[in-house]
Parts: sequence; C-alpha cells; structure tokens
Amino acid sequence: MMDKERKTFLDEVANHIIASEHPLETIKIIVPSNRSIRFLKEALKKVIDRPSFAPTIINVETFIEELSGLHRVSKISLLFEFYQIYKNTTPEDAVDSFDQYLSWASGLLQEFNDIDAYLVSQEPLFDFMVALEKVNQWGNETPLIKNYINFNKRLPDYYNSLYKQLRNSGKGYAGMQFREAVNNLAFYLEANKKHHFFVGFNALNAAEERIIQELISNGQASVLWDIDAQFYEDSFHVSGHFIRKYYKEWTSLKHKAKPNFKTNFNQSKNIEIISVAKNITQAKAAAQIVKSLDLKPHETTAVILGQESLLIPVISGIAAFSNDWNVTMGYPLQQTTVASFFNLWIEVHQYTNQEMFDFYRFQSLMQSCSISLLFKNGEEALLKILAQCRAQNRAFVPAHLVTQIHGDQGMGKLFFAPFLSVSDFLERSLQVCDRGYDYYQEKKDQDSKLLASYFIRFKPLFRQLQSLQDQYSFIKGLSELKVLLGSLLQMETIDFTGEPLNGIQVMGLLETRLLDFENVIITNVNEGILPSGKGTSQFLPYDVKMKFGLPTYLEQDTIFSYHFFRVLQRAKKIFLMYNSTSDGLFSGEKSRFLYQLEYFKSEEHQVVFKQVNTAYKDVQTQTKVIDKTDRILSALKVVANEGFSPSSLTLYIRNPYLFYERRVLRIKEPQAFDSTINAMDKGTLLHNVLETIYLPYLNQEMTLENYDQMMGVYEAVLSSEYKKVYHGADQRTGANYIVFELMKELIGNFIKNEKALIAQGNRLKIIALEEKFNVSIDHPKLNFPINLKGTVDRIDQWNDSIRIIDYKTGAVKKEDLCISEWDELLTQPKKSPLFQVLLYAYVFEDRFSTYNHFQAGVISFRNFNSDFFDFSIKHGRQKATPIHLDTTSLSEFEEQLFNILSQIFDKQIPFTDSE
Repeated sequence: MMDKERKTFLDEVANHIIASEHPLETIKIIVPSNRSIRFLKEALKKVIDRPSFAPTIINVETFIEELSGLHRVSKISLLFEFYQIYKNTTPEDAVDSFDQYLSWASGLLQEFNDIDAYLVSQEPLFDFMVALEKVNQWGNETPLIKNYINFNKRLPDYYNSLYKQLRNSGKGYAGMQFREAVNNLAFYLEANKKHHFFVGFNALNAAEERIIQELISNGQASVLWDIDAQFYEDSFHVSGHFIRKYYKEWTSLKHKAKPNFKTNFNQSKNIEIISVAKNITQAKAAAQIVKSLDLKPHETTAVILGQESLLIPVISGIAAFSNDWNVTMGYPLQQTTVASFFNLWIEVHQYTNQEMFDFYRFQSLMQSCSISLLFKNGEEALLKILAQCRAQNRAFVPAHLVTQIHGDQGMGKLFFAPFLSVSDFLERSLQVCDRGYDYYQEKKDQDSKLLASYFIRFKPLFRQLQSLQDQYSFIKGLSELKVLLGSLLQMETIDFTGEPLNGIQVMGLLETRLLDFENVIITNVNEGILPSGKGTSQFLPYDVKMKFGLPTYLEQDTIFSYHFFRVLQRAKKIFLMYNSTSDGLFSGEKSRFLYQLEYFKSEEHQVVFKQVNTAYKDVQTQTKVIDKTDRILSALKVVANEGFSPSSLTLYIRNPYLFYERRVLRIKEPQAFDSTINAMDKGTLLHNVLETIYLPYLNQEMTLENYDQMMGVYEAVLSSEYKKVYHGADQRTGANYIVFELMKELIGNFIKNEKALIAQGNRLKIIALEEKFNVSIDHPKLNFPINLKGTVDRIDQWNDSIRIIDYKTGAVKKEDLCISEWDELLTQPKKSPLFQVLLYAYVFEDRFSTYNHFQAGVISFRNFNSDFFDFSIKHGRQKATPIHLDTTSLSEFEEQLFNILSQIFDKQIPFTDSE
C-alpha cells in the first residue's frame, strides 16, 4: 500500500466525494472504463465510516447509452445493416460484392462515428468532399475518378439512411449515441436530481464536452482531473494539452479559480531506460525485473505491454517464480491456436479441387490443436490416409476417404463432407466447437483446458454470424466468411479471471486509467507503438478533418502521451524498455516519450540508461568422426559381399560419414513430401521412357523409320511412366505440368537429334539397356571377397566404337569428364560422373576391350542437344584428348579403385564428415 504522502488518485477522489456537500445516495460517478469501478469502490470503502447508501458508479459508455436512449449495435451487425442500406441506395451496376464492401466499410463507418461524436454537420462536410475531389481531379476525370466522385455524392444518402434506420429500431453506434445524448440533454437536465462526478477524463469528444459543460453550468456536475501540476502548467508538455484547453475554452471552468493539482511527478523516482534487442527478450527482461524487485505485501506493481503479443511470454516468465499475478487485459482471440484451426478449416473447404482436399492445408489442419485426436478410434485410419498420400507424393487428399471415417454421423462427415450453404457450414462450425470443447474438457492438463475454453469462446461468434446470415444472406461463399470472421476476431478477446486488487498486474496502457502503481514496467516504448504515429484514413483527408474539427493522428499521439506520463506520476520505480533492433515494420527507434522524459526530469529523478545484452553461447560445431571398430569392419565386409555400387563409392569420396550412415548403418535418406516431381523421380522417369522406346530395337542397327516410330509413341510412354511415379494418378498441374512438358521436349529433341546423326550416315546399334552386373574382384591387400554391382543405362556401338553411357538429368559439364591426373577421381567430387562410367567400363573390360575404340561417357539431358560427353585427358595447356579405354587406362583406374577400397577398410582412417 502506498504511504500517506503518496495516496492514489482514487484515494483522493474518494476523500473529495465524501467531503462534498452531496449525500452519497444523490451522487452519480462516471469513470472512463469498467475496470476502475471496482478500485473506486474499494477506495470509498476505506473512507466511509458509517452505514450509507452507495453512490451510483458507471462507466461513460453506460452513461451515454442511458442519456441517448439507444442500445449499442455490435460492429458486425452494423456492417450487415449498412450493406443492406448500401445496396438499396446504390445503382445496381455500381454495387460492390460483399467481400469488396468489407474492405472499405469499416473505415467509412468509423468516419460516420467521428462525425457524430464531434457533432459535425454532415451535409457541408460531404459537399466539401465532393467539391474538393472535383478540384483535385480537374481535367483528369477518368471513369474510375468519376465513380469515386459519384460514390462521394451518395455519402449523405448512406449516412442519413443508416442513421434513420438505426434510430427507429432503438439502436446506434457510439457516435450516434453521443449525438442523441446531446439532443436529449435538456430533458435529462430537467428530470435528473443527482450530482455527477466525472472522474479521470482527459481527451473528450465534442459531445462529451457539451454534456459535461451543460451539467457543470446547471450546477449538477463536478470534474476531477487526474493530472500532475507540472504537466498542466508547462505549456510545452503535450500530455496536459486537453485539460489546459478545457480550462481555457469552457465558460464553466475559465472563470473559476486556478486548479490546484498535486505535484507527484517531481518526487523521488528511480527510472531505468533499457535498450533491448527483439521483443521476446523484452518479455524475458520484464519477468526478470519483477523477480528482482523483492516485492513486499500490498506493494503494487504493473507490467504494461506496449504490444499485446508479449502477453503469453511475459506471464510465462512471471509464473516461473510467482503465483501472485493477474492479467487485466484480454488475450486476442485471433492469436489463439483455435483461431488458426478455424482459419485452416475454412481454407481446406475453400480450396477443394474436384472433391480433393489440398494436402498441405489438410495436413496443417490435422496438426492444428492436435485435431486428429478428436477422431479417436478413427485417428489411425486418418493418419494412414495421410501417410499414403505422402508416400505417393499426392498433392490432394481424396475427400471420399476421409468423409467415411466413423460413418454417416462421424467426425469425417462433420469435418469434410461438402457443405450445402454458408448457413450449413456455420451450423457445422457450432458442432465442431461442441466436439472440441467436450473432448478437451475431459483432459486434465492445462493446455487442453485452454483449448476447451477457446473452442467454447467461438460459439457466440458463429451464432452471431448464423443469425445475421439467416436475416440478410449476404455471405455467398467461404472467402467472404473468412474475411468476416477475421474482422470479428480483431474485436474479440479472451478475458482472464483473477484478483485485480493484489499481486503483479499485467495490462495494456489503456487499462491503467485512474490506477496508480508503485512499480511500473513498460515494454515496447518505441515510435510507431507508443505513440502509434500516423494512421491512414480511407475517406477523409487530414486537411478536411482539421477544417471540420475531427480528430487526427495528432490528437491520438497526445492521448498516448497523457496515459504514458500519468501512469508515471505516483510511481517510485520505473522501468522503460524499447526494442533497439528493427522488427518487421518497426524501425527500432525509441519513443519520443523517452526523450521527453529525460528533458522534463526533475532533480529527484535518478535516470539510468541500460542495455540488455543476451549472452549467447558460442556453439562449437564439431566435425563428426567415427572410428572403425572391429564391429564396423565386420559390417563393411557384409556390404562388400553384397556389392559396392558406383553411387556408394562416389558417396564415400564426397562424404565418408554419410557413406557410414547410409551403407553401414543403413539409415535411409529422409524422404520429404513434395507434390512437385523431384529430381530422383525425373531421373527414373527418363530412364524408364528411354528403355521402353529403345527396347524393340535391341541388337539391330537403327534406321530412320525406327526413330519415326519412337516419335509416335514416346509421349504415350512418358504419360504411362509418369502415372507410375504417382501411383496411378496423373497430376499434371502447376509445376508438375511444366516438368512433364519439359521432359517431353527433352526426349523428343534427343530422338530428333539422334535421327539427324543417323541421317548423316552414322551407324548405331543398341547392345544393352539397363544392363545389371554383379562381379567379384580380387583386391591385392584385402583377403575377403569384394563385389561390384550396378546398372548401366546404355551400351551401344557407334560406328566402330563401343560406348558405355550413363544418362544424367542433373547438371554435368564436359569438363567434369576430363582429368589431368588420375587421382582427381578421388579428390574432386565433381568428377563423380566420370568415376561412375569408368567403373562400368572396368567391369565390362573383358567383353568390349577388343574393339578398336572403347569409350565411356554420359549423355547430359540438361544440355540442350543432349550431347555425348566422353572421357578425356588434358595435359597442361594442351587440348583435351578423348581416351580409348584399353588395358593401360583401365589399369590406372583400377589403381584408384583399389585405393578407395583400401581407404574404406583401413582401420586407421575414420569416417569423417566432410560436408
């Protein structure tokens, strides 16, 4: 509790009211917000020493509703009612669809609200807007500009029709309530017998000013301002702007004695201004500051969040060391996991393609809130469907497979059956809320309890949408429903329950109105947040607002300044943090309020500047090294007996550790789901197509007619092989369509180019296609069998040359098939394609070395002409020379092969990660 010299503002208010000449039962107290009512009641209880009737305490919204006689219409209902008026008042060819309307309607309704709250005469304003637009667009009246001017001309009709319809039904938006309250003020003054105390107000709109002035002039009201003397008396201090203005302009105040405000701000304070990198670090720092305060009983502390997104990390940090905390701000419903779930659920149905659900959205939906758990005994079937689609690289989930889970009344039907109308979808949304609540409510853990509360919180939103849809039928599809739900969620919060009178209070800046704390911690004191800075107006420009006395961003900044400095007035320890690094749209610039605080500080203020440096551990990444134990060597011998493939040996050359993982431990490479055909599948596709179209001509000399026949069938073969890759599906959409067309072009060009070479008189005979081998070799230093295995894509006879050929769809250059020294095969991983084809040639040496020319190389389909790149050697600056593979050259290769095998089995050479 604060000491006697530092009473809270509400303590002062309670003493003032008790000391007034008005009996408590004849007093009506109006405060800015509901939150402060309980605190004011507690303050009154402390000073009332005898039984008496309590005064009436209400917030200003209730007071204005009482005075106006209009009930506040919800924002979502207002959007629907206004759209009906908009349609009836606008020419049919100029009417926007509902989703287009939603993009601008809220902005226009806010302008209507301000026009009424500030008692602006609407006709001159709208006429001025049309005239101004005509002047601005003089000589440039395009059809778009004309439409905009015509829209402005219709604004009076929109405004008047909406105002009339709402008033006739006894409803109104906030601005309407203010205007009607002023209109009813004379009747209220005559009928009312109570004395009003307006407590803690600052920025008043024109209607509030009129009402309070009339009540004061009539002797029925007093105003109790919450402002420090320094802020009021210093004309340069922006936080006192509004109250100075009222004493200067109000007849009911300017003839009264000079107000005697307390001087609290200049008293002793310890102020720390802390530079912190990133938002999440601010949350951690705020919790650490609270922990370091060593709070005494009844000592009041507020953690004020500049950004509401820090709420969860802040309370997580505080809860780690204290249970004595309370949240007095709502958590945005839009940021909950259940909001993400419903957003995904709408998207899954919104992007349904021929009774197929998009795989990524479907999978994300099942992971959101662990929603697959709701399927209970059907979860296994659901996960099996997802696993099957993932294994088959299917971009879509067949709807009929998931809707039949649990039968006609099951979760599958509820979640995934086609919906008949938006009303039907909303009804099912309510059922999903019930199912989610029932399931998670049964769980004992805290996370499940939270999910249950989120699900049940969504029910009134869907009921409201359902009621409005039944009445107006404006929502035509899920895209509009998604936009509308998003608009609703921006206004909704999850309210926490707790004890606001005790413990650490976590709140927003506006929740601090009328409240005082000894310890104050504020986060995100940055430009663009505190204050929020310039906003964009969709309809009324800045100059128009200034001319007609409507609020601009300047007034908004002044309001923030008042709240910021007011909460510091009576505090003893103050910690102000700002984000020092750019974060999203925010520049990392500290707020002007911090500069002002430094400028206006008194001698009693101890201001310290600090910087939070996060201590990051310097993580030393250690190279993975595996020593070859006897057990590993035994496993290697098993691999050797099964057979080393060319790819396994080139894997060892590239990265011995990966060779150990894949070949010794037999850990498969993770298979990522990809709805777009991947590089491996493209290679498989190409090999299978070429094998199928060339197979009928095996061991016969190719003719031009053969190529004509291949040109006639290759596309059908490609389509058939493509379906095999996708397990019977033919998903040629998006990137897959491009890949398919590219493959078709590459294979077609390959056939045409080879036909052209035959037409020039070259001879070609296909000797083997996809030729498998498994041969044993004797290593002079290894006394156990070693096998080599693999598959050669193609062996052919080109004129008088035998060619060992490997097809490559990846990037292979001619220089990759060229060496200067033989040891480059083991030291340069980019020579892997050459090592591979030389190993094929080595295996088939006995069969083909007697030919005049024996070549090895690759056909690169990344190359436009699909050229054959053969093995060549380059000495110094000489031109590379194609090599005829004979006993000498193959012996050189054998030496390298035995060298790599020796390394693999050398116990002294560990498997090292060379990535």
